[in-house]
Amino acid sequence: MSLFHRVIKKGGEIHKFQIQHNIVTTFLKIHFQYIFYSKYLLL
Repeated sequence: MSLFHRVIKKGGEIHKFQIQHNIVTTFLKIHFQYIFYSKYLLL
């Protein structure tokens, strides 16, 4: 029972990390696209 709960907790932490990672990567993609387009428009 305790081992099962430990695995569930570990899985939850990994899942939380993946969600944060997705948010960061999405933010970076938008940020770089914004920089790219702003430079492109300035030319």
